[in-house]
Amino acid sequence: MIPALRRARVPNVDGLVDVVFDDDRIARLSPTVPGPGVDVDGRVVLPGLVDAHVHLDKAFHLDAIDRPIRSVHDAIACTADVQRRLGPEVLRPNAERLLQQMVRHGTTAARVHVELTPALGIDAVRWHREVAAEWADRITLQLVAFPQHGLFHDGSLLPLLDEALDAGCTVLGACPYSDDDQLAHIAHVFEVAARRKVPLDFHIDFTSDRDVHFVDDVVHLASLPGWRHRVAVGHVTSLASMDDDARGSRAHALAEAGVSLISLPATDTFLERQLAPIEELAAAGVTVAVATNNVQNAFTPFGRGDLLQMAWLAGIVGRVDHRVLLSMVTSAPARILGLTGHGLDEGCRADVVVLDTDRVVDAVAGPARVEATIKSGRVVWASGELRDRVSEGS
Repeated sequence: MIPALRRARVPNVDGLVDVVFDDDRIARLSPTVPGPGVDVDGRVVLPGLVDAHVHLDKAFHLDAIDRPIRSVHDAIACTADVQRRLGPEVLRPNAERLLQQMVRHGTTAARVHVELTPALGIDAVRWHREVAAEWADRITLQLVAFPQHGLFHDGSLLPLLDEALDAGCTVLGACPYSDDDQLAHIAHVFEVAARRKVPLDFHIDFTSDRDVHFVDDVVHLASLPGWRHRVAVGHVTSLASMDDDARGSRAHALAEAGVSLISLPATDTFLERQLAPIEELAAAGVTVAVATNNVQNAFTPFGRGDLLQMAWLAGIVGRVDHRVLLSMVTSAPARILGLTGHGLDEGCRADVVVLDTDRVVDAVAGPARVEATIKSGRVVWASGELRDRVSEGS
């Protein structure tokens, strides 16, 4: 535990401040004065980064891929084969390797999609739950029961949703494009989520076809009482192919229904060569996050679990302002995950990151490197120089 970060630069505050901790909370931001703690020498301090959408069980598959990938359905089929061949004895260490990189790059919380398959049942949920417990002091993990292969190809998939929720998942995932009847898929997960009183998180409309808009059906059901701010949609790349009026009306509908959108720039640009119009959506009042999704696999052959790098990529592809992007990896995904007390205000959790720059604009524009990740007031990763300062100042 450290008592404070001294001489820090934080967004929207002139001059340097001390970020003072009280155990696992932020006690205050105050004008900088000499005192115990770690002198960060004018470096930028941000709230902990939050990854709203990541697949730990698909990380680092590149060496096992033996076929060309030309579409999302190719990636799904290839990944299913790789997961069967590798098994949890390889998938779990890969997942922990990714968690290590995420923490090193400043992520303090993440929503993790756990794949359900008829062959393995909920075994993946069990080992994800164990990993979540083991890593809880470094990163908070929220587990999603995710039917990657649809619901209706095999009747044994349907009961797995409840089993996964019983076993520790707190969010229900959905992947309508993996079923022939996408509307039936959407209706079924809404029914289960309503019965189990859990939020919903969709992979949906992952295509460049402007005539695909099943997101409309999600918005319709999410507009019913009880669903506001409890539904998120990921990908939705078809929006980028629509004309201004079609995009605008859907942005308004998403905002009115309180449906959040999660953009996955590395995967979306690799497989579909476009992103949902995230700046336009955010300007319309939609809560928009930028997230990792996959790292070094059939869906995304690149990446290192670095959210600032994902925001940088989204900024280039989507021509998005750096300040908007910064909110998309901090405050916006925190709202999607339902994390209260996330930020730099008094009483917020002491989950913060220190960057290698004295300019806030560099956070995404660089992107900046993370020099230290602090979880609940405790340094869980630090570069060599800051590690020495932590030892001297704690």
